Amino acid sequence: MSQRNIFIFILLGAVSSPVVYAFQLGTLDIKPVVSIKEKFDDNVRYSETNKISDWVMFLSMGLEGKRETKVDTLSFNGSILQKIFGKENDLNGLSQQLGLKYKRDLSAYDRVTVSNNFTHADEATTLEDEFGRVAGRYNYYKNFLKLGLEHDFTEQLTGKLRYANETYSASINTVSDSVLNRPGMELAYAFSSRTIGSVSYDYANRAFDPDGTVHIHTTQGGIRQFLTNQVYVDVKAGINQITTTDDRHTTKPNFLVGIYNDIDPTTQVGLTFSRSYDVAYSYSELFNNWNANLFWSRQLTSRLNLTLAGFSGAGKFDSGVKDKFNGVNTSLEYELKENIKSNLGYSFTRSDSSQAGSDYDKNTVFMGITVEF
Repeated sequence: MSQRNIFIFILLGAVSSPVVYAFQLGTLDIKPVVSIKEKFDDNVRYSETNKISDWVMFLSMGLEGKRETKVDTLSFNGSILQKIFGKENDLNGLSQQLGLKYKRDLSAYDRVTVSNNFTHADEATTLEDEFGRVAGRYNYYKNFLKLGLEHDFTEQLTGKLRYANETYSASINTVSDSVLNRPGMELAYAFSSRTIGSVSYDYANRAFDPDGTVHIHTTQGGIRQFLTNQVYVDVKAGINQITTTDDRHTTKPNFLVGIYNDIDPTTQVGLTFSRSYDVAYSYSELFNNWNANLFWSRQLTSRLNLTLAGFSGAGKFDSGVKDKFNGVNTSLEYELKENIKSNLGYSFTRSDSSQAGSDYDKNTVFMGITVEF
């Protein structure tokens, strides 16, 4: 029996098992989640000239949990994903994902938040992550930790302290490993129920192995304006004071504009545009770039949900390499039963780079089923 058939047999056994259900661990509500997905990929090796297509089976098993009390909330999800290729068997492999969010009210005026996301995969998991990434399929590990503390000085004035840490390690030597540490602070003032202003300062240092460390001091001001109870606009602008790995000092602007609309309980829309001079997690070079993001989700019926996401970006590295990236993905999710959902999706991505061997485009189509116990 092939590896592919063995995993299908195990998964179907888990789905049909009468003894695997949601359960409680202390105050945590925990439920097992299993899914099976079949995807057609017309360029599994991200090649510009020698495109190879294949069918890929995704078999996933995981756990989701949450807890809510009067003073805190906790949620987590974790999964193990097995990829099985129909022809390109050397690409078979395991991926893992683990996410955690925690929020606690320390008092009527103080709150603390913690979040952590760990990923082990062999390709980008979002359109944003694919922008500026070294093309190809290779293993990497990424962990992103965020800590936050908020205090309400008055009904209008809130102070925020924050800290972020990100570690990144890749399996190929053309990509740098890196560690980011980023403490910061922010003051937010509500001029009215519809207008909130803010000023913030963040210091980031990202150490690249073996290239050295980049230091960035970011000072920023922002405004959030509610146009209606559901629609608001965010505008942020500031400067980055940067020290590069070769001890060059430069000051560059950054800004972001976003509009968000929770049209109704069944429809959400978001559109952002940003421009910045920064460093990515895998390159020590400065990256002068802009990008635009679009997200739209609509509950078409009580059982059918449609999601659309789009991304477009372009930039230039200090070395002169220019990158452009465009991508779109869409998915339909239909609730067959209370705990069983089917899904169908399509994605297209295109990367154009002045660096030889980094151009590619790919189309994928998938269908699958997810069972929550």
